[in-house]
Order: sequence, then C-alpha cells, then structure tokens
Amino acid sequence: MTARDPNQSYWQQYGPFQEVKHNLIRNYLNGWFPKLGTWAGRVLYVDTHAGRGQHASGKPGSPLVALRTLLEHSYRDKLLQKSEIHFIFIERDLDNLNRLKTELNGIGERPDRIHVHPREGDAYAVLNDILNDLRSSGQRMAPAFIFVEMNHDARVIPLDGRPALDPAIRQWHGDSRGRWEGDTLVVETANYSPRSDFRGASDRLRIVERFTRTGPDTLEYAVTIDDPTTWVRPWTASIPLLRSDDALYEYACHEGNYGMEGILAGHRAQERAGAAEEAGRGSSR
Repeated sequence: MTARDPNQSYWQQYGPFQEVKHNLIRNYLNGWFPKLGTWAGRVLYVDTHAGRGQHASGKPGSPLVALRTLLEHSYRDKLLQKSEIHFIFIERDLDNLNRLKTELNGIGERPDRIHVHPREGDAYAVLNDILNDLRSSGQRMAPAFIFVEMNHDARVIPLDGRPALDPAIRQWHGDSRGRWEGDTLVVETANYSPRSDFRGASDRLRIVERFTRTGPDTLEYAVTIDDPTTWVRPWTASIPLLRSDDALYEYACHEGNYGMEGILAGHRAQERAGAAEEAGRGSSR
C-alpha cells in the first residue's frame, strides 16, 4: 500500500520557515560541495523527505534548491573533473514523487557527472539499502554530517577509517571518527578545545556515541563520557529516539524577538478588554 503525505497543507504555503531552510541548504552546500568534491571522488546528497518539488506559490522545494545550488556553483566544472555527485531524493508518497520527477525534468540537461535518483519508499529502508550496497562493494564512504540543533553547528564525521587528528590540534567540537559495529554507528570524539567546557570537563574529554536502530520507529542513542580529570570513572546515558512524521522546525533566534512582541500585544489587548468591561459595568449602575 502506498503511503500518503500526512502534511499536504505544507505545499500550499511558503513562509519564513521554508525560506530559512532553503537559505541554510544553499549556504552549507555552497561551501561543502567543493570541500568534499575535491577529494572524495563520489559525493552523495540525500534528502529523506523530498516532497513534491514545488510549492503552490511556485517556489522550489528543497530538492530543486540543492540541485540548482550545484548547477549554478562557480566551481562546478572544476569540481566535476574530480568527483561525481549523486542526489538521492526519497519520498514515500507516490503522487509527491511523480510531481517531483516532473519538476526535476523541467530543469533540463545536466552534466554527465551529476546524477539524480528519485526513490519511492521509507527513508530508513532506502538508506539501509544504500549503506548495504556500499558495504558489499567495498567502497569507502565520504564523511557523514550531523546537523546539531543548537546554532546550526555541523559536525563532519569521516567513516572511511582515516586516522584521528594529532592530539595537538584542538577544536570546539573535538575531532570525530565513525565506524560501523554491526548495525550500530559508533562515533568517537576527542581533541576538544580547553574552551569547550562540556559539563566542566577538561581537554582530556573523550565521548563515544552509539546510534542503533532498535525497531521500525525507534533509534537508541547512547553516549559514554570519559574524562579522568573530572570523573572517577566513565559514565553512560541513553535515550530512545522516536520516529515522527510531524514537521521539523529549526532552532533559531527571532530577530526583533517577535515572540515577546506577540505576548505583550496579547496582554495589552486583555487589559483593554478588561477596562472596557469595567467601564460598561460602571455606566450601568
């Protein structure tokens, strides 16, 4: 049975949320396409909830934003001499996927080393197929990205077995290396800056994260913290992460603090209504 898009109304609007999301995509990809493409040989860009490609207003959806960012990139031709770029757009709603294919075809011809793969299905299942294909072929994987919610920080996590950075090189988010242990993605991070200040830890901090899919709709996240300068022994915390079909909104500051303006305006309106009601009672006495 074909899954249906539970949020069809999303495509009837194009507001600040969509605009900020697309600006983030453009800004990240403008910087990371050349950085990855100059050495990786093959770069995969995956959109797990691709949608139908265009909003009712005519504004493009995120797949078209990503593809056009590469097509219009000033470094595109030099980049494609060194790497091929694959865009994998996953959408579980067949009607959305067909609309997306139409929009992608409307872009016209693409350079030979830019490949577009619209895929129908569950995002987890499609990603699992991609990873299994890579493992079975023996190919190395380019870095994975985790976009942290707070302040839009991006962690680059190589999965190709390269050695860690020299201990003398310190970074705000440390130096991460990932590997697969069966179906668990293990990420070890060290080389933190003395200024990182994670729960009062020192620059000897080492963090090991484990991401394990435990069911169709659950992901177990476990993290082990080790810093002999701060704690007498390593300690571990874990939390089950539940799958959601709800819209995901970015973490962002409000320029001008519109939220506070709305709260105060609402309270002033309540005060005026209360004063009018009190005046009405007084005139009827």
